[in-house]
Amino acid sequence: MVGAVSQAMEILEILVDSPDGAGVSDLSSRLGINKGSTSRLLSTLEDDGFLARNPDTGRYVLTMKLLALANRLTDRLGFPASAQPILNRLAGEVGELVQLLAGDG
Repeated sequence: MVGAVSQAMEILEILVDSPDGAGVSDLSSRLGINKGSTSRLLSTLEDDGFLARNPDTGRYVLTMKLLALANRLTDRLGFPASAQPILNRLAGEVGELVQLLAGDG
């Protein structure tokens, strides 16, 4: 197992539940690693487009890149094309918004 990869994924999981973002100190504390390592992980995720840093607060937030990756996966798996007619019919029958979610694992 590569620790840095796990830590980067943990940062993403923390930030998805942090609508106002999180700073280096908070993330460092939650990850249980030093601020220097946390800062390097955040910089890498920011450089790769997964995070953005608010220049006023210094807090990091997620970008839409994860959503774009998820959408590419669902497109590749064929969910939208195969499920949409069924969802449309169901929405018409119940008069409500209908969405498909698929769990993995």
